[in-house]
Amino acid sequence: MSAIRLAATLLAVLIGQVPTGAAAQGAQPRTDQTIITSLSLDGLPMGRLMDSRQTQTAAGLEELLVISPQGMNPAFFSAWIIPTLQGQRPMKTVRLTGINRDGRAVSATDLLGIVPQKIEFPALDAGGHDLLQIKVTLFAPKVTQVQGPLVASGSAGTSQTLRTSAFKLQIAGLDTSRVSKIEAISFLPRSVNPGASLSRQPASSLSSGKDPLPGKGLQPTGAATISNLIIVIPQALVQPFQQWLTTAPSQTKSGSIEYLGPDLRPTWAALSLQGLGITKISTEPGPGPNGMVRSRVEMTIGGLQLVSRP
Repeated sequence: MSAIRLAATLLAVLIGQVPTGAAAQGAQPRTDQTIITSLSLDGLPMGRLMDSRQTQTAAGLEELLVISPQGMNPAFFSAWIIPTLQGQRPMKTVRLTGINRDGRAVSATDLLGIVPQKIEFPALDAGGHDLLQIKVTLFAPKVTQVQGPLVASGSAGTSQTLRTSAFKLQIAGLDTSRVSKIEAISFLPRSVNPGASLSRQPASSLSSGKDPLPGKGLQPTGAATISNLIIVIPQALVQPFQQWLTTAPSQTKSGSIEYLGPDLRPTWAALSLQGLGITKISTEPGPGPNGMVRSRVEMTIGGLQLVSRP
């Protein structure tokens, strides 16, 4: 290849006329690529997602939504997440709209009659710097591609930045002022089977086995599942927890996790922890700051409630 031709080829690569890497192997140009996904529920804009991931199964589509609480319409929590934690079945039409780098809506998908299959509240770390994210997993047996004009909705929440390092844990009767870590907490509503339509029943607790707001064609098959509350504290503060485990292991306590803003004041919501029962205390692997020995305390959770702030 002559020097002139080589120089022309290099110039073409630099300005994007010659594909390289994946593009050279047949990938399509990224001129209309979705870079943001916005969410709406029953036609009401909820905000833009931090991330979304799809997994196609033989039974349908599993969709993972990663959301920033401060970037969402408060109705996302009040009309969908909070009722789900209360044992209801708030069925919604979920629309996911793909928005390209020019801010234009390029695709939209409707998921009909959807209730959350899993809600995960983030792990918290006093020494971390990650943005606060909540993950919601959905399952859709059927997906509809939206035709016609599309609208790119914007963010509906606040501009406040929340991080996993800003939190406050409280447990009745215990010193939790130096909790350094809390593992992620997941909530799985009672499972359902496609089948008979159910009539409306009176409201009841999660443990009753009844469905206060059953959805058409959904049959409850079990109780909600909540992962354990696992915290890390200095070993010097573990004695009251050890006493609880040794002398009154069947006693339950209440608590809460407050999500704080940059000024360390309460912000969008608090997670109420009900029926905490201590099950295990162990040594946290590895030293903490300044070589501090730390303890790992595990508790079961009887129920969760998300308490929104005005």
